[in-house]
Amino acid sequence: MHRTACVDVYSLPLQLLLRRLGAQLTAQAPVAVVTEDKPLGTVTAVNRTARQAGVRTGMRYAAALAMASNLQAGTVPEEEIGSGIAGIEEVLHRFTPVVEPASLSDGDLAEAGVFWLSIGGLRRHYRSVDALARTVVAALQDEGFYCSVVAGFSRFGTYALAKELASRRQPYTVVADAESERQRARELAIEHLPLAPEARDVLERLDVLTVGDFLELPFAELLRRFGPEVGKVFAFASGELDLPVQGVAQLEKLTRRRRLQARETYCERLCRHCTDLLASLLAELTQRDSALVELEIGLLLENGHHHSESIRPAIPTLRADRLEELIQLRLGVLTLEDAVEAISLDVLHTPLVTGQSELFHQGGRDLSGGAEAFARIRAEFGNSVIVQAILQSSHLPEGQFSWEPMLVPSAPTPAPASAAGSPHAHPTHHMVRRMLASPLPVSPPDTGRRRMWGPFLVSGGWWGETNDRAYYFALTDEGDLQWLFRERGSGRWYLQGWVE
Repeated sequence: MHRTACVDVYSLPLQLLLRRLGAQLTAQAPVAVVTEDKPLGTVTAVNRTARQAGVRTGMRYAAALAMASNLQAGTVPEEEIGSGIAGIEEVLHRFTPVVEPASLSDGDLAEAGVFWLSIGGLRRHYRSVDALARTVVAALQDEGFYCSVVAGFSRFGTYALAKELASRRQPYTVVADAESERQRARELAIEHLPLAPEARDVLERLDVLTVGDFLELPFAELLRRFGPEVGKVFAFASGELDLPVQGVAQLEKLTRRRRLQARETYCERLCRHCTDLLASLLAELTQRDSALVELEIGLLLENGHHHSESIRPAIPTLRADRLEELIQLRLGVLTLEDAVEAISLDVLHTPLVTGQSELFHQGGRDLSGGAEAFARIRAEFGNSVIVQAILQSSHLPEGQFSWEPMLVPSAPTPAPASAAGSPHAHPTHHMVRRMLASPLPVSPPDTGRRRMWGPFLVSGGWWGETNDRAYYFALTDEGDLQWLFRERGSGRWYLQGWVE
């Protein structure tokens, strides 16, 4: 069978937090990762000192502080985890081109710090599989990451054994054959399965203590009682999802540079230089059967300063006319502090994928046209100007959404229509709130003269900084509907926004 390895960088968010705190930590300090820096935040990972003090995952932050008053806790945002995963992938790609991080896109599990490697063709490069596993562990430790590596044969077998190895903080092991791997995996405790703590507790009370016990349960009953998430874990453990390791396509970079004979200040001539360099890059990409993903324009100014601009087309492309238009839009709005003496173009590219034309025309909105419009807007105003509101969990209105970049447009999802003749078939009217970036202090409204609705009480926040608000809707003399609130502690009034 084809050799597969699993790398488990155990408690990756905790390792990232420890690296971030660095010199701030004292020897043997208790450290924990929490979902939010609030009393009701949940502890998701702890180090050994915190565990010895009684802090456990799943515990509230306030309860953890009661167990260890000197607890050093912090959140680890998704961006930091993503950056850590990218760094680990870069190290693992030194050993094999086929590296796959754990992801829900496969239908199995999503867990930061777990990677599968295809190592079937690497025997000629290393004395033994043991030497390969030992080298991977050493390379990651040099980058500040501690891990366990299992060289085996199947996705689940290597995953489960890596989890068991990580629990004992042992660096690596090599499995002799597929049958012994399967048997060893079935003997492991179910705590090594990617199950929610609540589901694991129920299974343990039902005397389901090992992976083998879990796999002997009837799938239909398991799905009915515990839901699809536990069903995915069952399919993963049973080997139904044991596909070959899927490597992530790596973006490559090509570069062209030109030093100008005369210092340049005009946009049109700078665009012509960029067009010449771009033509050379696109010719090479065509030979490689690759497409441009991102174009970075570097400008060396006469005063020695460097300036760079990034351009992203709607889709990977080789269309020179579209790229030249984006370059003109981007350079046309620049205001440089000095003349340009050198230009460089760096291109990130990926293998070109050609799809079959659709047999039938798909109606609806032209999303590809929208993506092209997005690319032009980003080229003219910057890559961060197009954002979308993402719902967040918060008590306060201004914390219930965040703005995140939107790369391509998506088709709207229509609301389900009420059945004809239903007593609820009449249209539903929703209030549209226009919210200020931050609440604006206002004078207390004249409750005797103005028509108002409320109060609607909202509270939330950290201890000592509790936000306790009473919200009202107030009708102005001009007919506008204001959205106001009063801080119940201070009595001050604020305008949150308006309602249409």
